[in-house]
Amino acid sequence: GLLVAAVIVAGSTLMVNLLYDFKWLFYPLVTLLVFFLSMLSVFGQRATMISFSGLLAIALGTGHLHSGAEMFTNALLMFGGGLFYMLLSVTFNILSPYRYTELQIADCLRLTSKYLKLRGDLWTASANRDEITKKQLDLQVEINTIHDNLREVLMRNRSNAGGSTRNRRMLLAFISLVEILELALSTSFDHTTLHQKFDGHSEILNTYQNLAYNMAARLKKMSRDIIVKRKLNT
Repeated sequence: GLLVAAVIVAGSTLMVNLLYDFKWLFYPLVTLLVFFLSMLSVFGQRATMISFSGLLAIALGTGHLHSGAEMFTNALLMFGGGLFYMLLSVTFNILSPYRYTELQIADCLRLTSKYLKLRGDLWTASANRDEITKKQLDLQVEINTIHDNLREVLMRNRSNAGGSTRNRRMLLAFISLVEILELALSTSFDHTTLHQKFDGHSEILNTYQNLAYNMAARLKKMSRDIIVKRKLNT
């Protein structure tokens, strides 16, 4: 994916510079190129990032035009930068093959913790529930994106490593996070009605709020432990 992105970015930039002075050729070919790059996004998250890189290269190329040998030098430098980044990425992946997955799980833990914290805030009688619900929807989009990344990485690691113990543990952790989110999404309440019915027994509602807060705090601590590679305390 990195190699393809490097080729597309350098090639798109060079094409824009070569054809810009020939308007009758520039507009139809660039239109086709933009359409082609946009359609790459249907092949998944990684293809979407490659597509975005190519589209960004076209946009930047039209704003920073070069002529003569300079356009080829610029394209080669961009391609060389892509190869250098790919080399660094592959090197770190060899030295620490599971680190990316661990950081993604840590980020998923952090966002899920934040979501549960918002669920706890809904139990407050004076809470602005419309604003909290909006924040929850934004978080769901971020969490679902990380879920897609983890599914792709964990499934690929499982086929490459033959289902190693470490990969299985991370897969179980990911499944648990998905179940926590699905359980939270499937249980919704009319908090206004609940506060009216339990107006004289606020300790009952506080119990549910504290449960959400405690789970959120625990997930947040686990996220920090994973990031700094600290042993998890059960």
